[in-house]
Amino acid sequence: YPALARTVQDTLAPITGKFDFCLWQMLLLAAFVLILFTLALAILLRWNLLRWLGAWTAAASVVLFLFMGMWGLNYYNENTLAESLRLEVTDFSNRELKNAAIYYRDNANTLALQMRRDEDGGLDFAEFETLAEQAGDGFDTMTFRCSAFAGDRTPVKKLGLSDFYTKMGFSGVTVALTGEAAVNPDTFVGILPFTMCHEMAHRISIAKEDEANFAAYLACVSNDSKEFQYSAYLSAYIYCYNALYKADPAAAREVAEGVNPKMRRDLDDNNENVAKSDGPVKDKAHQSYDQYQKAVEQEKGIQTYDEVSTLLVNWYLHEIMATDEPEVPQFDPYQVEY
Repeated sequence: YPALARTVQDTLAPITGKFDFCLWQMLLLAAFVLILFTLALAILLRWNLLRWLGAWTAAASVVLFLFMGMWGLNYYNENTLAESLRLEVTDFSNRELKNAAIYYRDNANTLALQMRRDEDGGLDFAEFETLAEQAGDGFDTMTFRCSAFAGDRTPVKKLGLSDFYTKMGFSGVTVALTGEAAVNPDTFVGILPFTMCHEMAHRISIAKEDEANFAAYLACVSNDSKEFQYSAYLSAYIYCYNALYKADPAAAREVAEGVNPKMRRDLDDNNENVAKSDGPVKDKAHQSYDQYQKAVEQEKGIQTYDEVSTLLVNWYLHEIMATDEPEVPQFDPYQVEY
């Protein structure tokens, strides 16, 4: 099924990608106008309102059926991304979580010093369109390791009505019915490349939010662009730090003390950007999305995003640490030491 769903997206994305705007937003707006128009007619001409409501309910049911058939069943895929990567996911201690957070912090620290910045010290990344064009490069690299990263590389689009989505606290949306992956341009620039890859991961049939985050990390790290690599390590550090803070606040504060001033500035800018959306609108939107996630068998709802910390820690333990272990010399019977 994931391969079939990916094929559908591979067909739709290049077609809808010819439009600079999000086609699904225009279709949604047209549907809204049509609903109001037919409602006005129903009232003026004294139509049966129950029949009117039934017609639109049927139309919504068809759309939901198409969504689930074309893409939504990916939520029920029992073959996890970790299994596709042959990554062993095991329990870990707080100490191991702390070491993983330090690893991602140190890499982010190093790259933070290499980033181009403005006169005020803030990040000065490439334009949105340039980043969108580069986002697929990491997926191409990862495809050689895992077929789950195969799929269309049409650049993500800017999400229209960005202020509206910012108030709701949404940084991106992928709509399978049109094959469009869109990102809120108001997202903090340091997290923007990671978010682009997250939405692209959805489009290639990686539905679960923690897996999409993990795919985004791997795609960004595999990208030749330093901006994408920094976005990956910065995001990974944030997720691991938050998980560590819940488990051991003292250890988390100790890890945070190792953040250099450049990276600290970026973390503060990101926190400030996220705080702009705080309010009742965001709370209600996240509550609705949490219910949606639970409706498609994601038991932890919107908290599934944060579960990527489990995958990141295991990646550190079983991939990074394994390759860092010193090579044990093999016994050579012909080599005699005196």
